[in-house]
Amino acid sequence: MSDRDALLLQRLSPAMTRVPDALRLAGPPPVAVDAPVPCVLYPGAEDGPVYLNFHGGAFIVRHPEQDDHACRYLTEHAGASVLNVDYSTAPQSRFPVAEREAYEVYRWALRHHDPARIVVGGFSAGGKLAIAVCQRARDEGAPMPAALVAAYPLVDLDLDLDKGSGRVAPWLLRAMVGSYFAGVAVDDVAVSPVRDDRLGGFPPSLVLTGERDVLGPSGEVFARRLSEAGVAVEHHCFPGTDHAFTHAEPVETALAALGMMASFVRSRGARASSGRLLGPGASSGRLLGPGASPVGQSQARTPANTSPS
Repeated sequence: MSDRDALLLQRLSPAMTRVPDALRLAGPPPVAVDAPVPCVLYPGAEDGPVYLNFHGGAFIVRHPEQDDHACRYLTEHAGASVLNVDYSTAPQSRFPVAEREAYEVYRWALRHHDPARIVVGGFSAGGKLAIAVCQRARDEGAPMPAALVAAYPLVDLDLDLDKGSGRVAPWLLRAMVGSYFAGVAVDDVAVSPVRDDRLGGFPPSLVLTGERDVLGPSGEVFARRLSEAGVAVEHHCFPGTDHAFTHAEPVETALAALGMMASFVRSRGARASSGRLLGPGASSGRLLGPGASPVGQSQARTPANTSPS
């Protein structure tokens, strides 16, 4: 796939990433924060966890608003202050730009919070970015986050590009490999973290996979390798589910997965107060009825000042 095709995919992303109305939550709009990478904050409990969220999209789709429902759910049910990160994607950027930006946001968060409160997590490509944060923190001797959440993560780039199925079609795999990962070595542990043999220092982890997801088997292997390395791991495979099950019907499965995430984040994010991103006050939400629109979506891509505070 050419860069022109990738750009077309980006323009179509708002429609492609729309979640069912039954999953969408109302509440105050998120607010821009002065982070080194554009981010918006969904404020949670002042002494609650701080969750860094990395959206999915095959490293091409740059539409963090697709996770609005998940961010609001974690705020409401885990008391978390959620930073939704608008990282760079292809074709404008190539590997490892997104990984570097993810780590920059984590280091910035460390300047404001005790790492015992910080949880990193993401969906699909975003799950890989959350894992990359832990890899680099380990390699640099930086504090580890309190926990890791990886929902149907991309962990192995050694893919059969002709055997994609369901929501991860062959054309999408080829687009991702040919744009963001062009020319990389698939056995590099920074590219395929399932091959990393130094996972023992990782924080407690939650890994969610789908039985029918083409990325599911490698996600299960990653969870097993974490466990074999002595990491406390919770792995849940959702039967009969495809990729992106937190963002699609059946709603009952999506809510079950989001509930597991909220419970994990709430239990792993320490409650000791050690600074906050913005002023106190939790963002509450309620389920919207059919046809309604989330509040404040037009503000979710407000660029942040690129100078760390």
